[in-house]
Amino acid sequence: MDVGELEVFRDECIDYALRLVRACVSTEFHLYPGAFHGFDGMIPQAEISRRAADERMVVLRRALLP
Repeated sequence: MDVGELEVFRDECIDYALRLVRACVSTEFHLYPGAFHGFDGMIPQAEISRRAADERMVVLRRALLP
């Protein structure tokens, strides 16, 4: 799960991630400083957007590939 620091629902996302952890659900959470809702779609060439996309791919590969 990831969220931008300036996302309107940031606190709700953080709370949800914490509830998953407390329920013993394997959880990975990334908070991107200075990022707003849709940052990666609006400015895909930005360094933070590229980093978010790269980190998502790492997580997906780890989850889906043996």
